[in-house]
Amino acid sequence: MIKMIANMESFYRRIHDKLREIDKKRSWLLKKTGIKPSTWSSWEKFGRYPPADRALAIADALEVPVEFLVTGKETHLDARRSHPLVATILRQLEDLNEPQLQRVLIAVNTIAIEQPES
Repeated sequence: MIKMIANMESFYRRIHDKLREIDKKRSWLLKKTGIKPSTWSSWEKFGRYPPADRALAIADALEVPVEFLVTGKETHLDARRSHPLVATILRQLEDLNEPQLQRVLIAVNTIAIEQPES
């Protein structure tokens, strides 16, 4: 039970840390996710995780995986996404259609071929 409470506190601490990192307030997060302030306060006060759909909305708004919020662990891919340039490229890729993505893939493969092996 004590470990669960500690994990819960870490969950909310990671959210607050991420908000600080991206220079946003909790009110921004609540508005973006549609969570009522009283609901959020209740979750924190009584040491509860939000329902899965709300946890996913929070993670999406913060651009982190839910697993990171719950455990604090990042996968290798998640760690790469935390690099500002990679995150910018990923956001831009999301807006491309299939033919555009195919052209990007060809360009990336061309660059990879041109680079000498170390």
